[in-house]
Amino acid sequence: RWSMKAPNWKVILAGFLFISCLFLIHGYRVYELFRDIVAMQTPIGPGGSAMPGSPTPVPAPFPLLDGLKPRIRLPYTLINLLPTTYGKDLLSSASFTQKVQELGNPQEADAERDSRELLSRVKMHMASIPVIPPNPPIIVFGSNPSRYREIRETGKYWVILARLMAPKNRQDAWNMLTGPFLLAHQLEAREAGGPSGLSLIGKMIALALRRMASIACMEILSEFPLEPVFAREFAARIELFETQAASLSQAIGAEKGILPGIYRELEVTPPSEIVLKYRRPLNGIRRCLEPTRLNPLLEKFHGRYEKACGLPFAKGQRLCSEVATDLELLSDKWGAPSIDLLPYFFRPEDAALEFLFSLSVPNLRKVLEQEFLLIMQMRGVRIGLAANAFYLEKKEWPKSLPQLETWWGKPLPQDVFINAPLQFISGSPPQIKSVGPDILPGTGDDLTIVPYGL
Repeated sequence: RWSMKAPNWKVILAGFLFISCLFLIHGYRVYELFRDIVAMQTPIGPGGSAMPGSPTPVPAPFPLLDGLKPRIRLPYTLINLLPTTYGKDLLSSASFTQKVQELGNPQEADAERDSRELLSRVKMHMASIPVIPPNPPIIVFGSNPSRYREIRETGKYWVILARLMAPKNRQDAWNMLTGPFLLAHQLEAREAGGPSGLSLIGKMIALALRRMASIACMEILSEFPLEPVFAREFAARIELFETQAASLSQAIGAEKGILPGIYRELEVTPPSEIVLKYRRPLNGIRRCLEPTRLNPLLEKFHGRYEKACGLPFAKGQRLCSEVATDLELLSDKWGAPSIDLLPYFFRPEDAALEFLFSLSVPNLRKVLEQEFLLIMQMRGVRIGLAANAFYLEKKEWPKSLPQLETWWGKPLPQDVFINAPLQFISGSPPQIKSVGPDILPGTGDDLTIVPYGL
């Protein structure tokens, strides 16, 4: 009678051991899956590529860039003299000249040789500006070799060379300023035509090059304006580089295609050939990236980012902010684990995928603003060229935008932030302004195009 009432400890112990083994085995699978996810984001050296089947990144020749890196040992202060915001911290000629004098005569001789070589290369490459192709249909992760720092620093060097040339030959200086615009365009074309498509970091480096060159154009224009004929020619170049540049949505599209590309490679590659960070992954990583699980997250984040790029600035900025908020919520969810995540223990693929998105999806809250700001800066160069050329010919400033437009012979660009004409305040010189990213006139972020730096 007692044995019938007493608990069966053997059954209880067996059940406990069974559940413990189940949790242990399942926990190990979860652990291995997360190791695979982390390994998948790590660049791979000898022994495995960043993605199964992807080629080992090898820097390709870059004819415009190679051999024109900073041979002058530029002081750190000089490398960073260029202003980073439009109309802010404007570099004065006196401070620039003083810093340049720190270089000494031998380095100036190198600058002369590099300037001649840059002018020759710009002339040659302007004759065949590449068309930026669409991204490949299947993105191969990790195949773009990184030369971004080299490209960025070389662009700064070219801008400095142009500024040094301006007092000697203003037309040569302006031709040299074509170099960073051309370098940005070629970078986008090379990446977009490669197996990985146009990366987001490649797009941002190209954006930085164009911003540096645009700011330098406006700084030089205020001191060394161009005659009308050459001003029209250079303005046409800037318009070409603006209209033919790769869109931000193309870079987002390449980011969006990375995980589907990895899934495809995992599907077609024999398991014995797959190596991630010297490890052979389990099948869980395939289940993690299945389209039914992956596509909703891609559309929630990357898809809405792509949509924002095609909207007017204010609407696009609002949508980007909404996506960024959702991304921050996802990051907070996995950045501070709580008991609410316990159900994911039994859905490790969902957990791993959300964790991967929280780490890898970029927050583009400010990137769209930077893209529009760049467009306005490039348009500002064209308008500044027109206004200063008008003054050189007529010895007076235009009284209105329509008068300037009629004399220029073609429509002037509009304010990109509101798709409306720029503000024009009569004077000598007049003030030509954009409302800036807050789309409100008379605020601190207004962009003054003429006179620059006001």
